[in-house]
Amino acid sequence: MRLLRYGAILAVCLVSTASAQTNTFYDTLRYPQTYSFDFKGDGARAAGMGNAFMAVSDDISAGSWNPAGLYSAELVTFGMSLMNFQPGGSGWGNMNVFSTSDSDRSNFDISDGFTGDVQLVRVIAPLRIKGHPFVFSFGNNRTFEDYQQVKFFSTQDQLFLWQIGPKLYTDTNRIDLSIASSTFTKMNCVNIAFGTRLQGNLSGGISLNVYGGRSFRNERQTAFIDSLRLPTGALTYQFTDFARDVTHNDTTRFSGYNVTIGLKKTFERWAIASVIKTPFTMSAKLDSVTYTISSTVNEYGQQFPQDNGTDTIMVPRSLTKYDIPMSTTLGVSFKPNENTLIAADIEARSWEGKKVKVRIDEELIPGSDSKEKFIEKDPHWQNVFTFRLGGEKTFETGIGKVPVRLGFGSVGIPAPNAALGVIVDTVNLTIEPVVSYSSTRMTTVSFGFGLHWSQIHLDWAFVRSSYKHAMFRDLGSDLSLDRSMIIGFGNVETDNTSNSIMFSFTGVF
Repeated sequence: MRLLRYGAILAVCLVSTASAQTNTFYDTLRYPQTYSFDFKGDGARAAGMGNAFMAVSDDISAGSWNPAGLYSAELVTFGMSLMNFQPGGSGWGNMNVFSTSDSDRSNFDISDGFTGDVQLVRVIAPLRIKGHPFVFSFGNNRTFEDYQQVKFFSTQDQLFLWQIGPKLYTDTNRIDLSIASSTFTKMNCVNIAFGTRLQGNLSGGISLNVYGGRSFRNERQTAFIDSLRLPTGALTYQFTDFARDVTHNDTTRFSGYNVTIGLKKTFERWAIASVIKTPFTMSAKLDSVTYTISSTVNEYGQQFPQDNGTDTIMVPRSLTKYDIPMSTTLGVSFKPNENTLIAADIEARSWEGKKVKVRIDEELIPGSDSKEKFIEKDPHWQNVFTFRLGGEKTFETGIGKVPVRLGFGSVGIPAPNAALGVIVDTVNLTIEPVVSYSSTRMTTVSFGFGLHWSQIHLDWAFVRSSYKHAMFRDLGSDLSLDRSMIIGFGNVETDNTSNSIMFSFTGVF
């Protein structure tokens, strides 16, 4: 009897039109993409010290960390960096197709080749404005990179029994579902910064940050459903078998800008710093292409599927706006002796209550601004703290100065992970989602070294980042004949690791 009830629930979900309950369930499953939103600065030296650099900021990269540190520059300086990024790790995923039993886990490896490009190009130059000394900085740097991979595979067979009069009927409902997705995101920042002395050993600075980047997603989904076939006397529906193959190719372009305000006060061995980054709106414009191949068996007893052809859907200029909150960072550095440096930073961002706005309508008006209509979603982001610690020891050698660095970071990732539970009401034939949230942290471990002469500095760094990620994915509209239906959901847990190798060149003129 219990199996028959679940069979009826599955049948109703597959053949009914979109009910209010189904739409509520569908809307609940839509979460914003989880990005790290770690808008850090650049440079191999800072990376080797775990990016604990706010109270240091005394080199070519100061404009991207704390512009108040620019004031220490006395000569025109040029710098550039190269970075290789390799994602990796492992994960598992499983599905549940509106039943009480989960499918077997599908294990997979997260891997991709190294991707290398220029991470930093920057120039700083002292100048005087109305007799007051300033240091100007202009540059471009990579703020963060994200790589995510998701895989599911599920095959479920359920045997159903029912009796009509004296006769006992049996049938098997078979569902095959799979999804494989990868997303690679790069975020860059162009900033223009100024730093100057305010009073005594107190310096200040300000920078304008213009963010831009891209995210590429490729996803393949497949489904085959061999549905229940019941005599006409049992139910009025003749269920339809169908197969579907869906491919997504998405490109998202990011844009936004804000301002960094920094202070730095130096003492004989200590330095303290305070840095504020103003809140801003990050716009994400999505261009999406979905290519679908499907076939069906339209009538009970038909032996061969009918080819329904292909369906290509292009969605240009879909717009999502993220409210990025203000960040506040306090930093401290200490030099126990001339050749040793220790630094630490703590950063806070208040993400709680920040919304995501999704454009649902746009009216183009010739000769005037277009009218846009947005809906707001609360992704239940949580407040995050980031802590970074690093050190540098410089050795005098016959070939030049050789600094050696170590660093550690604990980075808060604001987007929550969704874990889904389901309440099945067998009386009213409804399914209600129960979602719980937990935040994520990323841990970084780094080391680096350099070779410094009077006018040329060469620096290297290796950074290993790791975090565990649990996410929920629905397998609904894309894989069903009616795009408003939900036919399954799954849970993925990944143990992500990434390796970054950085090289920086700095020339003082």
